[in-house]
Amino acid sequence: METEIFKYAYSITGISSKIWLSKQFKNVYSYIQYFGIFLDDIEAKKAVEENWCDINEGGFYDYIVIEQIVLNSIYFIHPKQKITNQIWFHWSDSNDKYEICDQPDWSIGISRWLS
Repeated sequence: METEIFKYAYSITGISSKIWLSKQFKNVYSYIQYFGIFLDDIEAKKAVEENWCDINEGGFYDYIVIEQIVLNSIYFIHPKQKITNQIWFHWSDSNDKYEICDQPDWSIGISRWLS
């Protein structure tokens, strides 16, 4: 049996944009929450879309970002560069679920949310 070698992992992080944009946070842990990592992007999307383990936490984390991480590497992102290895979701109150959305302007240039 061959061992499958993974090149990428997919991290899931929740962000409270209300706190982020208000600048009222005292530290990074007051507006973000790292929820987990998957070795499969389809499974990561499913976890968000189905709100596994109530990652929305009663509406607190209105944005979720899935980041593709190259395993065993370090990378640099320019502060004004739109990051292409992220999938963004926004909580829809009317549909009671996360829906894929464009990357918010306030997040451009930020990477490695789980750090």
